[in-house]
Amino acid sequence: MKTFASVFLFFVIALLVVVNFSSLRDSPAFFVPEITVVSPSNQNSAMANKIAKDLKAQFERFHGLPIWQVSMKEIHALLQDDPRLESFQVQRKLPNAIQVSLVPKKPLAALLDAKKGLVFPLSADGSLLAAMGLAEAPNLPLIRGRHLSSDEALRQQLVKVLSVIPSSGLFSREAISEVLIDKSGEVSVIMSSDGTKVLLGDRLAEKQVSRISQVLKYLKSRSIKGRVIDARFSKKVVVRVRKAS
Repeated sequence: MKTFASVFLFFVIALLVVVNFSSLRDSPAFFVPEITVVSPSNQNSAMANKIAKDLKAQFERFHGLPIWQVSMKEIHALLQDDPRLESFQVQRKLPNAIQVSLVPKKPLAALLDAKKGLVFPLSADGSLLAAMGLAEAPNLPLIRGRHLSSDEALRQQLVKVLSVIPSSGLFSREAISEVLIDKSGEVSVIMSSDGTKVLLGDRLAEKQVSRISQVLKYLKSRSIKGRVIDARFSKKVVVRVRKAS
C-alpha cells in the first residue's frame, strides 16, 4: 500500500511539474522583445550606429519568439557574414534578453563615390566596407580615386601609407580632408586647415611623418601658408609656399 501511495505521489508531482513548465513556456515573460546591439564607447559612433541599425533590421525575425526558440546559430551566421565587424559576442540572458556586443573594423579613410553620394570606408586590412550616405558617414579623410574600388593591390599599398600616419596631431588622419592616389601608387593628402598638399610618394616612414609635423609646426608658428610640402625624399622635406596676395 505504501508503495502504491509513493508511486501515485510521484506521478502527481511529475504531472504538476509538466503543467507548470508548459505554463511557463507559454508565458510572455520569456518572449524576446528585441535583440539589443551594443559596441564599446571608444568605437567610431557613426560606423557602429550604422552597423547596429542594419543588424537590428535583420534580427527582427526573432522578435516575439520564446528565448529558447531563437537560433543562436543563425545569429552567429549573420554576424560572421558582416565584413564590417572585427569581432562580436552574443549573450543570452534569462528570461528574455539577447545582447550582441560588436567591435567594428577601424576605417582609415573613406572612398568617395561623388555621383551616387556614397562613401565606402576603407578598413585597416584594405577591404572596402558597406556603402554609407554622406550624411551618416564617419568623419574620415575622403579618398579620390574610383580605380581603387576594383584594385585591391593599390588599396593595400594605400593602407600601408595611411597606417603610418597617426590618428591625431598636427599631421594626422584627423587633420587630413582628402587622400589622392594615382594608378602608380603615388599618395598625396590635403590638409583640412589650409588646403596644403603633402606629397608622400608610394611609401611612408615614421621619420618622414616626424619631419612633416615639424614643418607644419614651423609654418604655423610663422603664419606661413604652404602650397605644397614634398616629403617624398628620404632625408629632407621641400616646401613651396604660397605667394602673398
